[in-house]
Amino acid sequence: MAVKIQWVLIFFIVITLMLSFSLRFDNNSHESGITKELNFKNTIFTEVDTNGVVSYANVKNGEQTDGVLTMHDISFDKINDTKVVADKAIYQKDEIILSGNVKINQKNGFAFNSQKAVYNTRSGKITSKDKYNATLNGNILTGNNFSYDTKKSNATSGNIHATLYTQDK
Repeated sequence: MAVKIQWVLIFFIVITLMLSFSLRFDNNSHESGITKELNFKNTIFTEVDTNGVVSYANVKNGEQTDGVLTMHDISFDKINDTKVVADKAIYQKDEIILSGNVKINQKNGFAFNSQKAVYNTRSGKITSKDKYNATLNGNILTGNNFSYDTKKSNATSGNIHATLYTQDK
């Protein structure tokens, strides 16, 4: 009595299907309150496009919980444009909330220092309610309630103290 190979294969396929459909997977992480999605140390994030490297960020440690990325001791470099350094950065939606020794330097000469700032990645605006100091082409600004549009190179501030240099004609 010869057993045909087709019948053996059909038998194993049926057994495999029965076992597959009988398995039950439970996602217990939501029930136990665990919401951490990512944890990392001494990491370099590199952003690339079809032309090459766009930016990179060096991060000492961080985590992502409930879609919110928190990074400590961050140094972010956008190639040929902006460098951002801070003790802590929280990235949520389109905003990066920077805190602790915030320094932003741009290739055009703009330099900003504060203890807290918010950078909107879509609009390119930097805002700070804290005390700050900023320099651009030898001009020095200090005050609070600072807003700077990186795309238009336009700044506004409250309680400002400024040293401005103008050109003689």
